[in-house]
Amino acid sequence: MLVAKLSLVALSMISATWAGRHFGHRAVGLIAGFPLIMGPLIGLLLIDLPPKRVADICWATLANFTACVGFIVIMAWVVVRLNWWLALGVASLGFLLLTALVSVLPVSREWMVVIGLVSALVGPMLVPVGTPPAGGVKVPAAEFFCRLAAALAMAAAVLLLAPTTPP
Repeated sequence: MLVAKLSLVALSMISATWAGRHFGHRAVGLIAGFPLIMGPLIGLLLIDLPPKRVADICWATLANFTACVGFIVIMAWVVVRLNWWLALGVASLGFLLLTALVSVLPVSREWMVVIGLVSALVGPMLVPVGTPPAGGVKVPAAEFFCRLAAALAMAAAVLLLAPTTPP
């Protein structure tokens, strides 16, 4: 069953890569904004876990959304000043700090939704303006397989650990 579930994750990654190759950066950005991995994973968790447990996981995921937006904003600003691996480190540190901050905020789940929506609306305004290159995105095979391996590893971890890990 795990292999069938992970094949859906692989299919979403292949679809996003195909769209990028044919339609360019904007298509990849649009598709990346969809819940390509967590959306299906949450649906798949409903097969094995009680709905209350899945709801708790959804709330924890939503709380982390603000940190994801923060990662994108930080990465967009830092990557034009530093090489990519330093920018990745700085953005990842920002992600961890924002995750810690959001997780200790004494707010209700409803306010967490508001915070997530505000970050989704404000985040794009904080990213530096640029023009993506025209044409399709050429993703080397090695990079694609690394992305796919990372997505499958994350999906497998979520599916295998969700029953026993607190949200």
